Amino acid sequence: MVRDNLLGFGFMRLPLVDEEDRTVIDLDRVNRMVDAYIDAGYDYFEQDTIITVEIARRQSGNAL
Repeated sequence: MVRDNLLGFGFMRLPLVDEEDRTVIDLDRVNRMVDAYIDAGYDYFEQDTIITVEIARRQSGNAL
């Protein structure tokens, strides 16, 4: 199968509520970003395994 769009949505650098506290992700903004990405016809999601793995996994699951 050949894919027309190869743009992936990465969960590595998620928007933060406070740039000084890297543990609190702006969930409302992440959800809006994911919704816009899906609405645009994309469906490939990925997350980095090095930076904030557990936080990214939880938030990507919540957003999807």
